[in-house]
Amino acid sequence: MKLLDLSLRHIIIFNSVAETLNMGKSADHLFITQSAVSQAIGSIESKFSLRLFLRRNKRLYLTQEGRELYEYTSKAVKILNDAQLYLENIKNKTLNTLLLDEFNILVKDIINKMNTCLESKNSSIK
Repeated sequence: MKLLDLSLRHIIIFNSVAETLNMGKSADHLFITQSAVSQAIGSIESKFSLRLFLRRNKRLYLTQEGRELYEYTSKAVKILNDAQLYLENIKNKTLNTLLLDEFNILVKDIINKMNTCLESKNSSIK
């Protein structure tokens, strides 16, 4: 798997569903359709041959792999939110300690770790 196989869009959607355990609520929160959320989750699961959620009685539950991925995605989303605040502070000419170069390095590192984790889980399943 390449770094780009797991897009920022996928990370944000997965993270939202992992937090809400509800595709409809995540869709509303992200201003996209429930179908788009379902397709994004299905795409991740298909690309990595993993189940991230168990679907039982119209409820979602995170699998172990889903919980482990969420540990990474929640950090990535926090960094992205911090970066947005940083940019807003620059716009308003206020000081912030997060440097954009550090942000780029951190996000790349987290995404690489997520892909490595998913690849190792994928190879252990086969």
